[in-house]
Formats: sequence, structure tokens, C-alpha cells
Amino acid sequence: MVLLWLGAGVLFLGFLKSTNAAEKAVGSQAQTSPQQPGVAGQPPAAGNPEVELKELKTKYAELEEKHKHLTQDRDNLLEQTRRILKERNELVDLTDSAKKAVEEKTVLESRIKELEGLLNEAGARAGGASSELSKAQARVRELELKLEQAVAEQSESNRIKKLKDEIAQGERRHKELQSEKKSLEQRIQDLESRDMRELVEARKEIKQVRRDEGDLRKALEGVQGELDKSKKLYADTVKEKEGLAKELAKLPSRFSSVAHQNERLIRETADMHYNLGVYYSQQQRMDLAAREFEKVLDLRPDDASSHYNLGQIYAEHVTDRAKAIKHFEKFLHLAPDDKDAEWVRRYLLTWQSYYGKEIIK
Repeated sequence: MVLLWLGAGVLFLGFLKSTNAAEKAVGSQAQTSPQQPGVAGQPPAAGNPEVELKELKTKYAELEEKHKHLTQDRDNLLEQTRRILKERNELVDLTDSAKKAVEEKTVLESRIKELEGLLNEAGARAGGASSELSKAQARVRELELKLEQAVAEQSESNRIKKLKDEIAQGERRHKELQSEKKSLEQRIQDLESRDMRELVEARKEIKQVRRDEGDLRKALEGVQGELDKSKKLYADTVKEKEGLAKELAKLPSRFSSVAHQNERLIRETADMHYNLGVYYSQQQRMDLAAREFEKVLDLRPDDASSHYNLGQIYAEHVTDRAKAIKHFEKFLHLAPDDKDAEWVRRYLLTWQSYYGKEIIK
């Protein structure tokens, strides 16, 4: 490899020397050539056109012959270069044999000398090809322009490649969006299916509620009938009470039996209002239930159950803490050992601690 590169360097130096020698020869010939006779500043007199054309054809033939020789020399050089490259490849494969490499080195040196001679001869012949050199330089400039255009096209190609990459990225993003769209559509279908199931269940519940409402209306009508009977009984009782009061005033001796009967009527009326309060509580009509329990307390102020029920209504439904605490305190006073007394105590402890003394007022 080293020998090969040395040989190529020698060839290149020989070519440069021959080229410089040819240029110097052309320059000296131009300086020593005699000038045509004529007046200074004026072109020479025109000769015979046929003679000039013949001379030009002769010069052109000479140039063609020189060009032919140069072409042959160039082909020979190329052939020699190909052989050298082939031998370089052989040298790469046979670097392990030092002795053979030395012998081939000698052969290559002799061939390099031959090539130097050929290069010198080609350089001498190149002296008459200055015009071809000018054309070659013009061709080089043209190739340089084409190279610049190719660089610009390469830049445009890079920009197109970048755009293609962006398009590919956009297509990948489009695929991802399509996948997300399918996922969302599947989710929407699942939600619609679930909503449809919930709708069917809700319709079933509505039907059940309507059936329950019908049953409640029937029960309410029955209770309303009983309430009407109770009101009528209450009115009759009031009238009877008034009559008994009159008779009591007239008949002091019957006072004891009338008082007992009056207590019985009051107890029955209170029980009627209590039962109505329980019914309205079950129907979640807490305002009517509270009113009925208040009527029970009007008749029986010490009814512990009515105080407890009113405390529950004001604590959990109507949310009037002051009334709830008042009724719960009365309930504990009347029934301290009731099964619900412990829960009532915790409730009072919680809310009295929260509100302080203000709630007690």
C-alpha cells in the first residue's frame, strides 16, 4: 500500500512538471515568434481566403492529430493506472510475504519510471493543446456551476425529505387519532348500552313505584275513611263531652264516672292522633306526622313516645335542633330506661356540646 501511494505521488509530480514545462515552452514560443509586418495599430492586410482556409484546415488537422495522440496517451495512462490498481489489490492480499513485496516494489519502481517518461512525453505534447486546456477550464467552470445547482437541488431534496418525514409523522398521528376515535366510539357504545340498561331498570322501578303509589292511594283512602270516622267520633265525643259537662254540673254525684269516661275518650282520641302520626311518618309526610304528634301531646303532655317521635322528626327530617333537643330531654325525663334512651343521650351530648348553652334556650 505504501509503495503504491508513493508511486501515485511520483506520477502526479511528473505530470505537474511536464505541464509546467509545456506552459513555459508555449510562453517562450509566443515571445520569440516574429511579428507580422504592417503598420502599428492596424490589422494586417487580408490575404487570399482560400490560402487562409487551407492553412486553417492544415492547423486543424495537426490539432486533431495531436488530440488523437493525447487521447491514445490518456488511454495508455488509464490502462497503466488500472493495472496498478489491480496490482495494488494483489499487494493488499499478499502483504504477509515480505520477499515477494520487495520484488514487486522493484517492478513497480521500474514501471513508475516508465510512466514518468510517458508523462513527460505527454506533457511535451500538451504544449500545443493550450486551446484544449482553455476549453477544459471552461468545462470545469460549467461543471462547477452544475455542482452548485446540484448542491441546491440536494438542499431542496433534504427539505423534501424533511417534509416526507413530517408527512409520515402526521400519518402516524392520524392512525393514533383513528385508534383513539375507535376506542371512544366503543366507549360511547358501552355507555349507551349501560344507559339503556339503566333506563330499562328505571322504567321498571317507575312501574313499581306507580304500583306502590296505587297501593298507597288505596291505603290512604282507607285511612282517610278511618280518619273521617275518627273525626266524626271526635266531634260526637266533644258533643258528648259537653253534654256530660253539663250533666256533671247538674249531677255532682255522677262526677266520678263522667271524669273516668272523659279520660277514656281523651285516651282514645290521643291514640287516634298517635296512629295517624305513625302512618304519616311511614309515608314520609313528616309535617303532617309532627302535627298529629303535637295533638297527642295536647291531650297527653307526658306521652314519652310522642316526644321521642317528634325529636326524631326535628333531628333527622325537618332539622330543627332546638325542638329536637327539647323533646328528647322530655323523653329522657319520662322514660330514662327506654331501649332508645342511650342513643338519645349521645345525640344530646353531641349537639349540646356543639351549640353550647345557646341551644338549650
